[in-house]
Amino acid sequence: MPSKITPEEAEVYRKIGKRIQSIRNEKKMTQERVAEATGLAAKYIGFIEQGRKRPRIHILISIAKALNTSIKDFF
Repeated sequence: MPSKITPEEAEVYRKIGKRIQSIRNEKKMTQERVAEATGLAAKYIGFIEQGRKRPRIHILISIAKALNTSIKDFF
């Protein structure tokens, strides 16, 4: 994965992260609960929600499953 991304790409990751956070909050789930369900660290879930990490597609699929939703709902 390239280390530099464009501002437009960064904005996409921020929007995906905010959408994940919104869905998680709607379902009244904590980051820790999502982390347990995915096998990821809660801190990493937080970084994704903040747009600070750029998760690969299989990670997004895992998060979608943990949230009992579809990956398409992140976009």
